[in-house]
Amino acid sequence: PKRIRRLSDPAALLDLWDEEQTDRPVKTFAYHLAQTPRQLIEELGVRLDTAGVEYAFTGAAATSVVAPFATSVPIAELWIGAATPESDLLDAPATTRVTDGHNVVFLQARDNAPLAFRTRVDGIWVTNLCRLYHDLRQDPRRGATQAEHLREQVIGF
Repeated sequence: PKRIRRLSDPAALLDLWDEEQTDRPVKTFAYHLAQTPRQLIEELGVRLDTAGVEYAFTGAAATSVVAPFATSVPIAELWIGAATPESDLLDAPATTRVTDGHNVVFLQARDNAPLAFRTRVDGIWVTNLCRLYHDLRQDPRRGATQAEHLREQVIGF
C-alpha cells in the first residue's frame, strides 16, 4: 500500500482502454428550446441539478466547456444515472421527446460507470477526460478532430 506506482506509457493505456471500450447506451432523443448552444447546456445543467438527476455532459457540449474548439454544438449529449426513469429525463430539464430534429441526447448505460470521476466545470457536470475522449472518438461528425484537440490541449499525452 505504501508503494508509489507510475505508468510508463499512459498514452498507450488510454489508447487500449478506448479501443476495448464497448458501450451500448440506451439513447433518448429530445428537444429543448434555447437560443444558443451555451444557453442549452447551462439550462439543462441547472434543471437537472435542481431535480437531483445525476448527469454529466459529454461530446461536443462537454468539449465546449473543457477545451473550446468546436465552432458549434449542434447536439448536447449527456450521460444520465442508470436508475433514472425516462419521465425524469424529460420532465426535469423540460425537454420534449422527439424522433427527429433533436438537440439533446440522453445516454444511459447499465451502470453508472460513465459518471465515475465526473467533474464540475463552470457549474456544469462533465464526464472525466478519458470518457470524454472516448465519446468524442465515437462521434462520426468532427469527433476525431475534437478528441485529438482534447488529448493535446487538456489530457497532455
